[in-house]
Amino acid sequence: MASRSLLRAVGAAVAIAFLLAGCGTRFDPDANARYLRWYRSHATSVIAYQQFLEAQGVGGVVPMPQLLRTVRDWRKCGSEFAVPPARAWPAIVPTLRLLAELRRDGHLAGKVRVASAWRSAEMNACAGGAPRSKHLGNGAIDLDWDAPADGLERLCAAWGGDTGGKHAWGLGFYTRKRIHLDTYGYRTWGHDYRSRTSLCVAGPD
Repeated sequence: MASRSLLRAVGAAVAIAFLLAGCGTRFDPDANARYLRWYRSHATSVIAYQQFLEAQGVGGVVPMPQLLRTVRDWRKCGSEFAVPPARAWPAIVPTLRLLAELRRDGHLAGKVRVASAWRSAEMNACAGGAPRSKHLGNGAIDLDWDAPADGLERLCAAWGGDTGGKHAWGLGFYTRKRIHLDTYGYRTWGHDYRSRTSLCVAGPD
């Protein structure tokens, strides 16, 4: 009986995850199918991570199929999805709270999708990440962002205002549509990891 109850709970969690994964993002049935295949072998750890996030009040900020994504170029580097080690779970909580606040207050408007979260050292090296990347500690997320016309202005205003100081957050721009968020210190940077090339400093052009 207990095992059947667990299976029903798992099935419900997967269904909800898929529904959430389509909210505000482009629907990708192939990605959902890949996640489901991977999930079948990792359900126990995924559920434990989800329960931890829910206990922290951030369980619904990002759908699990997105939060568990490793790197954009996963086909070259290995698995598309991974659950971080339990010791690293707390590090993502302030970053998810920041993301929720930015979305709620309209500072990060438009369609947003997590493209990369926790990375193992091997995945980070394959992806060309910095040797001390914040992704290694599970405190950073890279986003694909379909920003509205005034999106950059709104986001930079938030970073430069009270929100930036309160959360001590890092805002990186790989391109205008690919951005990085973390809560490891108040700073911003651009494509070459220098502050002067940040779009909040140099502008969109």
